[in-house]
Amino acid sequence: MKKLLLPFSLVILLVNGYGQTAAEFYNSGSVKFEHQDYNGAVEAFSKAIAANPGYAKAYLYRGRSKSALEDDTAAIKDFSNALAIDPEFEDAYFERGVSEYAIKEFQQAIEDYSKVISINKNNIQAYYNRGISAMSIKSFESAISDFSFFIKQSPDSAGAYYNRGYAELYLRKNKEAIEDFNKTIKLNPYDILPFLYRGQAKSRIKDYAGAVKDFTLTLNRIPKFGQGYTMRGYARSQLQEYIGAIEDYTTALLIDPKDTIALFYRAYSYRSLKNYEAAIQDYTAVIQLDSTYRNIYKYRAWAKYYSKDYSGALSDWNKQIDTNPNSSNAYFNRGITKSKLHDEIGAIEDYQRAIALDTTYSMAYNNMAWAKFRLQKYGEALVDANKAIALDKTNSVAFDSRAEIKLNLKDYSGCIEDANRALSLNHKLANSHYLKGEAFYLLGDKQKACESWKKASGLGNEKSKEEITKHCQ
Repeated sequence: MKKLLLPFSLVILLVNGYGQTAAEFYNSGSVKFEHQDYNGAVEAFSKAIAANPGYAKAYLYRGRSKSALEDDTAAIKDFSNALAIDPEFEDAYFERGVSEYAIKEFQQAIEDYSKVISINKNNIQAYYNRGISAMSIKSFESAISDFSFFIKQSPDSAGAYYNRGYAELYLRKNKEAIEDFNKTIKLNPYDILPFLYRGQAKSRIKDYAGAVKDFTLTLNRIPKFGQGYTMRGYARSQLQEYIGAIEDYTTALLIDPKDTIALFYRAYSYRSLKNYEAAIQDYTAVIQLDSTYRNIYKYRAWAKYYSKDYSGALSDWNKQIDTNPNSSNAYFNRGITKSKLHDEIGAIEDYQRAIALDTTYSMAYNNMAWAKFRLQKYGEALVDANKAIALDKTNSVAFDSRAEIKLNLKDYSGCIEDANRALSLNHKLANSHYLKGEAFYLLGDKQKACESWKKASGLGNEKSKEEITKHCQ
């Protein structure tokens, strides 16, 4: 907030009861203040106070002069002296609030502006300043209330709309923030920050195209603004414009090579393009800058996993668990990775750890069933699949898993029933059609088997294509 100096009205004071010398010194100080000779003003007001120690206005304006010289601590003492003489001195409370804000004593500033308002409820600038001070201590609801009052009295204030919009943005009242930034821009189209923050708000409500436009307007005016490129890159990535997003993140990194946010999200865009090697390089760069950044080992683990570097992925899951040993998902994902390394016993142990942390983890039971299935422990696998389904009857994958287990236990009717349940939840499960085909064939119903295999084949299931070649030509 810029330092607020009330307009100074030059008045020659010849008030009965003040000594002539005090008034002369005061008027001399007033002239010097008007001409921005603040040191001279301090000297003159000091002489006025020496001549009349009860001269409240002299304390006030000496305080203003000191504030203009950025000696706000001394200014506060003068304003306090003025208030000791006149406890209802509105301007002294106001100016003390300004100086308290300047030295970051925000709560004291709020109290002084509140006192101003209690003396004069029509002092709208006190509401505005109190709102700014409230924002500084993150009391955004209070700030919004103050800016709203100010706007009612002064509806053409771009600054009030801007500050209210910023407070709303912080509270994630994104639609309200957009409306206020719209008004700010209409009143003052030359200020670039409202475009930037409006872009942020639009991004949050998933208006990514609108966000890109606002960030572009910002960058046209501030081409070296690295964070602006990062924000636009994120919006572009959400529009699946990954190449453009990567270009933005790269520009941001040219401006600031240590921008971990740009590195992290560029890695996301590379991963989305299946350029796992580049993603891993960026995740590694983030780790070198900040190894505690946003579960970074988890993201690099997935990039390594998709690049089929399962040993590397396992190493990163270990590090992720070291940093967060209470994450059921981390154990679950390490279990998946261990299965890829054919360590089914290790995978089962991890699924058990995940379940110990989250007893409702349906997919952990499902995957544990699969690990036991691969170990040919079909009975134990069936028990775990049953638990997975009991915990989540909408888990199509669990029904598919249990169908396959039942097929291997020669419960062909049960297999068909579970496959149908899986398909009722997700009709694109090719494996469920395949399993139905196998079960129908083993039950001697070749026609239904071929029908099921053809549906599975249409969804890309290669095993069904082989069965069709063998049995359905």
